[in-house]
Amino acid sequence: MKIDYELRQACFVCSTPYQIIGAISITLTEKIKADIFIVGFFPDFKKLSARLENMMIFNHVYTIDCSEKTSSTKRKNTATISFLNVLKQIIRPERFVSKYLGNLAYKTFYSSSRAHIKMLFLYALQKRNPQMKINIFDDGLGSYQKESHVLNATKIRNYAEKLFGLKSFNSDSVSIQLYLYKMAQLPQYLKKYPIRQMPRLNWYDEKNKRILKTLFGITDVLKNNEKVILFDNYRDSKSRINMFKKIDVCFQKIIDIVSNENILFKGHPRSLVSPNIAFTKIAKQGIPIEVFYSDMDNLESRILVAYNSTAVYTPKILFNKEPWVISLHRIVGAAPQENPEEIYQMFLSEYNNPQKLLAPNNIKELQNMLMNALSQK
Repeated sequence: MKIDYELRQACFVCSTPYQIIGAISITLTEKIKADIFIVGFFPDFKKLSARLENMMIFNHVYTIDCSEKTSSTKRKNTATISFLNVLKQIIRPERFVSKYLGNLAYKTFYSSSRAHIKMLFLYALQKRNPQMKINIFDDGLGSYQKESHVLNATKIRNYAEKLFGLKSFNSDSVSIQLYLYKMAQLPQYLKKYPIRQMPRLNWYDEKNKRILKTLFGITDVLKNNEKVILFDNYRDSKSRINMFKKIDVCFQKIIDIVSNENILFKGHPRSLVSPNIAFTKIAKQGIPIEVFYSDMDNLESRILVAYNSTAVYTPKILFNKEPWVISLHRIVGAAPQENPEEIYQMFLSEYNNPQKLLAPNNIKELQNMLMNALSQK
């Protein structure tokens, strides 16, 4: 029986707050009438969805509760989804997403990754509207790294798509939007498609700043005025002890030079233990990094320090701002899979002032680089 679908202009499927911010930027800048499906892979997604619905940026806001016991639920480790289950879901995506889509179809589908549930939406919507356009938009660092999982399909998906003749992102109607599009290192299968600048809202404009704060339920005026901001990594009580000893040596050296009063420490939100250092000023937990930066004066004069954190590169990606960045990865050392040197080199080529992007090889260089950055106005 043929179904008479309600054809709408566009939809976004988002699974992180960063992706939602990108969807807002595109929707408001390009003035499109879009729905948004928010996948519950992050805490308090229902509260965020309710706020977003009240803001009336999107025509409709739908939530996908991943705590439900369904076959489309994302597991704690996606590798645990059996090969057979993936095949079943890919063969019949309607069975797993029709409860969310109802009788809807779309002219344009927006997604930033090949996450499993997003691909199920894509397969189903392509069947409903074979002429549907596909727009891949910015997903943060994952959109720029070589061999990134964000845009590369798993072996299971590659096999299944070939077996059942699915096109997914290998469609003639694909386009790509990234904030730093010249820096993108796309998988081979995407290189033939057009890539363009993704629009940025001016998040320092008071109206847009209110959008961010309302979205995340933030009422405080943050205005962190410290010159130096230290970003920590996830810590537990057992693993990577030697790595954190080296990080703490670097942090202590910075305190000795700058003094605690001029330093803001931003711990990792999921850390189980704290550094063995007494920081005077600690950033409030629960503030998304996007709000953290948008409510900060003189961002480009700040000095951001981290061993290996995407937070130090967010100003360039999301705001096109260039604060001082000191990456500690050469001092601390890094596992090959983390690739901090590769990420550092990518942004070094993108910075308008590469002298502000630093990676000391030892403590002495850290000291000299920090002193030089502090002397700049």
